[in-house]
Amino acid sequence: MQFENTEVGGISGLAYDPANGVYYGLSDDRSQNAPARFYTIDIDLSDGSLDQGDVGFTGVTTLRNASGEAFPERAIDPEGIAFTSAGTLFISSEGDANNLLNPFVNEFSLAGQQFNQLTVPDKFLPTSDGTKGILDTPRPGRTGILASMR
Repeated sequence: MQFENTEVGGISGLAYDPANGVYYGLSDDRSQNAPARFYTIDIDLSDGSLDQGDVGFTGVTTLRNASGEAFPERAIDPEGIAFTSAGTLFISSEGDANNLLNPFVNEFSLAGQQFNQLTVPDKFLPTSDGTKGILDTPRPGRTGILASMR
């Protein structure tokens, strides 16, 4: 599906904004098809069920790094989104160990501007020798978050 010159698909996270009565859906596009972004989505659950036609995309917001620039291609791997009581969004990027791209959890305005970041412990930051950081493939015998830890 196309929406405002972007390809919709791969929504990796969904957060509800009760003040505005909308959802924010995070695209997991690594700025390859369009700039990294989240969508504003209306979801009508008033009849207690989710039926065809109950979901409508109403906006798209480009994510901008601390410098105010759209994230370059493959400089982000969007994965999670959470709405805060302050009316902001925490957005996570799972990083890319093969390309030494650090994971992050950063805070963004509803306009898509990053303005704060959480500290990610060193053990999750990939190193060129592979002794620390996230893994791009799960380790045998491990599931969930443990599959991504060294």
